[in-house]
Amino acid sequence: MAYLHAVVNRLFVEHRDDRGTIVVSGGPTDIRKPYRRTEAVEIARWMGEKIRNLKLINWKLTRDAKALTTVENLLNFAATVDGTAETIVFCEATRAPRVRRLAREIPALRGAKVIAV
Repeated sequence: MAYLHAVVNRLFVEHRDDRGTIVVSGGPTDIRKPYRRTEAVEIARWMGEKIRNLKLINWKLTRDAKALTTVENLLNFAATVDGTAETIVFCEATRAPRVRRLAREIPALRGAKVIAV
């Protein structure tokens, strides 16, 4: 979760007055039954609280809880991009080079800014 602090801080500093949608992505995260939690739901819960506390009223939060891989995360996210606003993809620093390569191959994400945190 440490990298999420960096994401929220950056959004607050650079985009606090902007209108936008944050899409969190990630599938099942539990390793034991009943396998109910997903990465997207856990991130959305944490991030939603931070957004409310910072009074970022122009921001919506949505989630994709089906993706299991980085490729699925990006493809599912790309399906939500309408091309009318700046697209920013945050990811862990170790995944950034791969995410940048993959984003260039997905038409809706070609112009996306990939930020490593």
